[in-house]
Amino acid sequence: MNLSELKYDLYDTSLAIKRRWFRSALSSLGVAIGVASLIVMLSISEGTLEKTTQQYHHLGLNTLRIQSLGNDNTFGRGISEAEFIDIRKQLPSMAKVSAFIVQDNAKPEFNGRSTSASLVYASQQWANIEKLSLEKGRFLSPSDQVSGASFCVIGYQIDQSLNIDLYKSVISFNDYSCTVVGVLAQKEGAFVENTDIHFIDFNRVIILPFKLHPQDNRFTLGQLSEISIEMPETDADNILSLSRELKESLVKRYQGLLNYQVVSPLELLNKEKESQLSFSLIMMSISVMTLLVGGIGIMNIMLTHISEQTREIGLRLAVGASPQRIVNVFLLHALIISMLGCFLGGSLGLLMVLGFELFLDWPIKLSVFALVIGPLFSLITGLLFGLYPALRASQMDPIIMLKEF
Repeated sequence: MNLSELKYDLYDTSLAIKRRWFRSALSSLGVAIGVASLIVMLSISEGTLEKTTQQYHHLGLNTLRIQSLGNDNTFGRGISEAEFIDIRKQLPSMAKVSAFIVQDNAKPEFNGRSTSASLVYASQQWANIEKLSLEKGRFLSPSDQVSGASFCVIGYQIDQSLNIDLYKSVISFNDYSCTVVGVLAQKEGAFVENTDIHFIDFNRVIILPFKLHPQDNRFTLGQLSEISIEMPETDADNILSLSRELKESLVKRYQGLLNYQVVSPLELLNKEKESQLSFSLIMMSISVMTLLVGGIGIMNIMLTHISEQTREIGLRLAVGASPQRIVNVFLLHALIISMLGCFLGGSLGLLMVLGFELFLDWPIKLSVFALVIGPLFSLITGLLFGLYPALRASQMDPIIMLKEF
């Protein structure tokens, strides 16, 4: 096909679409809906996965958590100090390990003010493993841990609520009191929407010294809420094998009694990715079905167009137009309708993604894959569904076609 023939066919196709603009618009709309739905659904899927990935990174993909399970699904039951000692012996020398006990629903008071908080009796490495940083003051020192001193570090929101003065303010709770020596920096992304992990609101926490061996000390508790383990970043790939080893060890110790759970953020993230991939495939399948419906609409309008232009097609064939030229003309017609739907669907999809992100506060990340594969698949759909009408038109007998009129 030379340039002059292409210009003529484009002009002829534009006139045909203009004459049947409503049916052409409906056919393009079917393609547009498929493209828009693919962009929106995959953007939501990728945004959700990105948010989840960030949250698990906050937890630390190189960490491992052994958490107690009580009958009421609360902290503080199931794991004893003996597990802490035994697990430390099984870990590589470069690993960090800590233990803590949580007591929820505390009501710290200072100068007539009160707020809600969780008490955390934590060992030395806990703040490092949880990647906590300070707004002001200091963390609990090794000597504080050894002596069980009446010092504490509080969360950012507790400081805002009680208006604490470092090293001078003494807050009271549960008939106890402690002097505040540090305030944690505000921590974002501390929670993941996963029921397999127990969470602590670090912005509303009171960190107290944890003493491993029982003594007559008010901060001494025997049962642990969690044992936290952190491997170096360079050995993060070994966290899953370490998780399996600890699970086997605990199964032998407890003889199959499940009063604990071993949680690996990396393992949970891998499961989330698998679930998200399944969700994306389902959404793509739905969008592809919508595009196929649009393709059927294109085939329908092309067959209608052929039936209405039987005489014109016959004349073209009679005066020497090749069957390939007829195929090209109708494929061009189908391609233009698909392109119109492609542009409309791409624009609609982008607007919907921006709208959901601005007004609904959904975790959305614009899917580059959808922006490429959606329009591409829509064009392929248009060509495939336009191929049958084009071949049918090119194979007609011009004598029979002219006799009909």
